[in-house]
Amino acid sequence: LIKDVDAAYQISLFQDLIGMTGVLALTLYTTIM
Repeated sequence: LIKDVDAAYQISLFQDLIGMTGVLALTLYTTIM
């Protein structure tokens, strides 16, 4: 059970990281264009 919770937390963290990177890239892209 602990492992499942840990894995779910890591996946959530990973998705948040990808989301942040996407927003940052989009902002950078629109600024350059």
